Amino acid sequence: MAAEDIIQTVFLRFYENFESLQNYGSANFWLFRSASNEYYNYYNKNKGKSGFDENIVESKIAEFDLENYVELKEMKKLILAELDKMDYEQ
Repeated sequence: MAAEDIIQTVFLRFYENFESLQNYGSANFWLFRSASNEYYNYYNKNKGKSGFDENIVESKIAEFDLENYVELKEMKKLILAELDKMDYEQ
């Protein structure tokens, strides 16, 4: 339920700030950054309450590497663009 609230808040802010985006290509980054900020706010507010396991959350955050994810996504775009230039037979 907390995740749904966080996502709802993020998308509401995205809708409110959509016009101010300079580069629409950065919308994914904006959404990710907003979601992580919103999560950290929730985390700090609920730290120490029962049912909230900080170790599990921290390990999941450590597993996700945004820089690597963005790099792989860009590499995929470049590879697909080059493949589109090739003849079908190749």
